[in-house]
Amino acid sequence: MDYSDDNGMLYIESGEENLYSDHTSESDYGMDEDMHNDSTSTRSQISYVVLKEEDIREHQKADIEQVSTVLSIDQVKAIILLLHYRWSSSKVEDEWFTDE
Repeated sequence: MDYSDDNGMLYIESGEENLYSDHTSESDYGMDEDMHNDSTSTRSQISYVVLKEEDIREHQKADIEQVSTVLSIDQVKAIILLLHYRWSSSKVEDEWFTDE
């Protein structure tokens, strides 16, 4: 028989089992132990380097200078482009020279 609770949720029962069973397993969600092991073993290790604020500023200055020089634009425009392309000087240059 179908019934609803105080929250308005409709529960439907079949003759064999309750469709809202509390008894679930990993296999119910398409997960098994082999999948867990495969995903962790094939995950590549990514190494990170923590930079000091001074180092970041030096990298920014170098990127600004590079973009400004390569594109023959002033540094303010280079900063705007770098901000737009998330400080990726290669993306800035790729987009700039795409039309050529």
